[in-house]
Amino acid sequence: MPIKKMWGGRFEKAASELVDEFGASISFDQEMAKEDIMGSLAHVKMLKATNILSATDADQIIKGLEELKTELADHGLHFTVANEDIHMNIEALLTEKIGPVAGKLHTGRSRNDQVATDFHLYIKERLPKVVAAIKELQQALVRLASENVETIMPGYTHMQHAQPISYGHYLMAYFQMFQRDVERFQFNQQHTDLSPLGAAALAGTTFPIDRQMTADLLGFKAPYANSLDAVSDRDLKIIVGSNSTLNLDADIKVKIKIQNFYGIEINDFAVSVARTAMWIAESQMWAESQNIIYSRDDFLPLDSNDSIFEGNALRMDWSEIVEPYDVNYIMGNPPFVGQSYRSNEQKQDMIDIFGKGSRETKQDYVICWYKKSLDYVSDYKNSSVKCAFVSTNSICQGECVPTFWKDMINAGVEIQFARRTFIWTNEAKNKAAVHCVIVGYSFHKINNIKELYDGGKLTKCDHINPYLVPEEDIWISSRPKRPKDKSKMTTGSPATDDGQLFLSPEEAKTMSKEYPILSKYIRPFIGAHEFLHDLNERTRYCLWFADVGDELPKIIKADHMKDRFQHIKEKRLSSSASRIKKAAETPWLFAQNRQPDTEYLVIPRHSSENREYIPIGFMYPKTIAGDATTIVYDATLEDFAILESSLHVAWMKTVAGRLKSDYRYSSSVYYNFPMPKLTNELKEKLEKSAEGILNARANHPSLSLADMYKELLMPSDLRDAYRKNDKLILQAYGLNKDATDQDILKVLFKMYNNKDND
Repeated sequence: MPIKKMWGGRFEKAASELVDEFGASISFDQEMAKEDIMGSLAHVKMLKATNILSATDADQIIKGLEELKTELADHGLHFTVANEDIHMNIEALLTEKIGPVAGKLHTGRSRNDQVATDFHLYIKERLPKVVAAIKELQQALVRLASENVETIMPGYTHMQHAQPISYGHYLMAYFQMFQRDVERFQFNQQHTDLSPLGAAALAGTTFPIDRQMTADLLGFKAPYANSLDAVSDRDLKIIVGSNSTLNLDADIKVKIKIQNFYGIEINDFAVSVARTAMWIAESQMWAESQNIIYSRDDFLPLDSNDSIFEGNALRMDWSEIVEPYDVNYIMGNPPFVGQSYRSNEQKQDMIDIFGKGSRETKQDYVICWYKKSLDYVSDYKNSSVKCAFVSTNSICQGECVPTFWKDMINAGVEIQFARRTFIWTNEAKNKAAVHCVIVGYSFHKINNIKELYDGGKLTKCDHINPYLVPEEDIWISSRPKRPKDKSKMTTGSPATDDGQLFLSPEEAKTMSKEYPILSKYIRPFIGAHEFLHDLNERTRYCLWFADVGDELPKIIKADHMKDRFQHIKEKRLSSSASRIKKAAETPWLFAQNRQPDTEYLVIPRHSSENREYIPIGFMYPKTIAGDATTIVYDATLEDFAILESSLHVAWMKTVAGRLKSDYRYSSSVYYNFPMPKLTNELKEKLEKSAEGILNARANHPSLSLADMYKELLMPSDLRDAYRKNDKLILQAYGLNKDATDQDILKVLFKMYNNKDND
């Protein structure tokens, strides 16, 4: 609701809306809303302390102002032109909250000293930030200058070539110019540190106010010495405005145009979309640019936008579009294409970029853009170009790190910032979940603070490694040979049978009844799905003839076995893999037999990222494990306890490959995992801890492991068992129970490096 204007008594009628709009300052002085509330709070607290206002009235006003302060922080305040300026808008909102008592806020104060106080508070808060930003810019100039002492550039005088100069010398000239800006703003800070509050309209007030108290409450060094000077002082505004102005020359145009941006798109439609998007982006930023430099440049007519080119970016010479020494940034969202999904053209692109048979050709197609950017600037040794790409998260996991990234880092690349895994969203129908990272990097080392984003968390650090962890570089390579301190691990047995060796429970029951000779060869089968979703009974069986011996002729006569074996033989012979062709000689057997003859651990090869722990379990040798599982031979309860710990999960999340967002467990994850030295006492504790987890699972026979391990549904007794286990494991690694993943990885990376160097 509009309030009566203080100057309204001079006129017989209310002003028209056009006059109100012309005279209103709320469009810009709303930026000082926080400062206006701060000044009012200090003023009313002083009025209460000096007994000018009763405690009841003052407390009511303070409560209302505090509520407005909270609403302002939550963007919940709405200002109107009808209330002219920020002071009247705040008073109107306060009146709506607490009624007429809000008017007592005028006591001993005028809008003249109020607006002066708002401005002083506004500048007082921001000048230190401006000075700090300029000093940071100066540091960047010093760094660039030191890198370019021997870089030669032409020097000019009177717009004519004069003599060659050092680019570093040129940059340091701007360092000195900015130093003068720092000194000017530091002088302004001294001027700002005076409080105008209490000067009233021009000659103070007859109320016994305490100006030093309000100055102290607002953080000012002292009040102005003279009330007329306090409300009429325009020096500060003029000087700060002058020092802050970047350009008053109307003839100087905006330097950053869409012609500064170059791009490559794969087809003409994408080129048209990109050009249109650039024009839209330019128009959106136009008004903001004009306000910054006080220029009246026109956006229309549209300039030509012919710097977006059509073609295959991996086959084009980027330097023919723009030379690398003219480039500041390279960025993009290249296509993500896994090895199995690439077209013939994309396969050839990878061969052209990395070479035929290189390990990188097994990685995602997107890494071609990283290598292409490196090749682009390779001849430009002092390149200050920075690059960033949106990519599939697989490039920062598994084998891609010790192969592709190791070469990039050795070539001088340094990660400057990164956004860890997030789900890419778009408006397409039937959209698939795409799990992405953003990696920003330079082509040489920069001594600065790196930034790592993970969800809503920002970590500032000295270094980011290719696993997108704030630690030193580490290369965790595939390790095919089993270390001496580990049990043997491999994937389960692959059938490669086109379904001919598998039976449903009903088929298994019928076959055993009709052909008793087959009953001893029918075994429970467990793949990842069965392990996670079966309850008390197996839902899948298989024919396991590993020890069939002389009974094979009899077996072939039973229940169309000959037809089954013939089908398997033909299927295997059609394979291009020599190993599978060889297995056609024994079509009654699984293509490979990796089945343990003692109790073993089974781990699903792929596990959901939404699980806090990996479901792992012991199996008897009679149950056949398929190749959708990873198995550990002769595993102990201590092995189980360690592999089921949050510490091991933190390792797996970092070094394992992924299928979409699911973790891909392999022997490399296990063989490279640093194991602690266990005392006999700790081994006994871990055995009991492992039994505690297994017993807690057994308490819930109606739940499958898939249900039991859902983050929000895990039974409390099972979660407690895991917490106790985690505490023991963390202690074994010298970590406390509150250790973060970053703390854990720091220890594990160090252990891995020490062991790798032994």
